[in-house]
Amino acid sequence: MKTVYKKRIRTTILTILTLFILLYNIPFNINKKIKAIEIKLDDPNYMEKRTINIVGKYHFNLFISDIFRGRINAFEYGPTTEELRDFKFREYSCCLNYKYKTSIRPGGCYNYDITPLGSLYAMPLMKKTVIRIRDYNENGKRGGWPLGNYFLVANANNREEALKILEKYKISTN
Repeated sequence: MKTVYKKRIRTTILTILTLFILLYNIPFNINKKIKAIEIKLDDPNYMEKRTINIVGKYHFNLFISDIFRGRINAFEYGPTTEELRDFKFREYSCCLNYKYKTSIRPGGCYNYDITPLGSLYAMPLMKKTVIRIRDYNENGKRGGWPLGNYFLVANANNREEALKILEKYKISTN
């Protein structure tokens, strides 16, 4: 009788734990400094070495889009020193939008402005990271359409490796 009771308790606890894992997201801390290169698709001679810093929490969700909360910095680009808005991955890509405080309203609330940097392509847990930088718009700020031809490609040592990584994300390199 006692063994049947213990089995039921164990089964109930395992069922509750399994449901908890399946229904709630699983966050992972990420703190990476990745060497990258910057290339321009229409200029085969352009290649600059860059560093991408990724710090935050990656929420791996089983049934909905993954979410990243944190900062992605590429110090050569000014907006990346500001706070990054939370973003959801849809098919391993999303827009990189940075928000910064512009003023304080009466009552102590902040006004924010949003600056888009480009699009991020990454596999789960920020592996094989690629950032496509937006062109400048008519105001001289980033955010113009279409997306630009500049790419920050992580873990690539030369242009050929970078182009192979871009092809994995089905980004046209012609």
